[in-house]
Amino acid sequence: MGTPPRILFVATYPSPGMIPFAAGIINAFYEAGHETWALTVSNRTDSFSKLLLPGIHLTEWPGPTSIIQKMAHHFRPAKAARAICDIADKNHITNIHFLTGEYGFALYRGKALARQYNLVYTLHDLEKHPENPQAPLKEKLFNQYFHWATMRLVRIAHTITSSSKNQCQQVQTRFPHKKVVFHEFPSLVTQRIKQGTRTIPELKGIDNYILFFGTYTLYKGVDLLYQAFIRSGLQEKCQLVMAGAGRDFFSMDTSENRVIRINRFLDDEEIADLFKKARFVACPYIQVTQSGVISIAHYFGKRVVASSLPFFVDNINENDRLFPPGDVEALTKSLKLMYDEAALPCATTGDNNSRLVAQLLEAYR
Repeated sequence: MGTPPRILFVATYPSPGMIPFAAGIINAFYEAGHETWALTVSNRTDSFSKLLLPGIHLTEWPGPTSIIQKMAHHFRPAKAARAICDIADKNHITNIHFLTGEYGFALYRGKALARQYNLVYTLHDLEKHPENPQAPLKEKLFNQYFHWATMRLVRIAHTITSSSKNQCQQVQTRFPHKKVVFHEFPSLVTQRIKQGTRTIPELKGIDNYILFFGTYTLYKGVDLLYQAFIRSGLQEKCQLVMAGAGRDFFSMDTSENRVIRINRFLDDEEIADLFKKARFVACPYIQVTQSGVISIAHYFGKRVVASSLPFFVDNINENDRLFPPGDVEALTKSLKLMYDEAALPCATTGDNNSRLVAQLLEAYR
């Protein structure tokens, strides 16, 4: 059978979506019986250490705070590079797996690491997302850099992994000599979500709403969802809740409390309250590579209305509805139909960790 691979997982870009994604993969690998090492950087609001299981060999430090530290993090991550080499040398690591972008290694030490170890890179977005029209120039420039760095790391790494079958096919077409491995999307339902008892003050006394949950950005189609909700006439029966931090980029009437905008980061312990009280969940994206919202909705037994993008097509079940991306009329119709269908029972779902680990082991060979 040979020597089992020894993996160092690297997650240096914490965000509300990236933290549970990376933690889900690391925990699944550890629970499958593999000795596991992880190097993580955390931010002020949350950390990987809260989600990772005891027994994982974890090295973690706070994220950058000063301008100089942030620039180094993005362009010359010397501290992380030294830590990777130190952990790898002491523990005979065979594979280094970048889980959260790790953009700084595109310019600094990425090639050197690829010469020493089997470098595995989880690709989140092959194509750059549309930007909010009101985004400041600094944000646009950084997004351009992050996309460039992503493509450079795709070229540097030995193996590319993705939870999108469509994206795997695209990468294989563009880079025919690259090893590309599909793996299941890890469930974002953490133990803190499962056991959460905190209620959301903005939703006190409110339930039976249509829920959008996620970062508030143009490519997620939140403006289209608002238009469809208004056209549907459902505001006479229920409310639309749009929960997640982000810059507002279109006009929205919230005066009569039929549309509720929760513009902040929601703690994991609030997520159960948010989903349990929803009638169904809407994912009106105009572009997506992968998303964890469906796994949360299904865990809580909620049906989903989603655009017919490849990732959603692969991950919805028979209780859900699809509509053509960007088609407000079709979305309006789907909301009206789902409002009635959502009253029917819907089974909850578990995780797919055994398949995920088997797929990852293929990436490490």
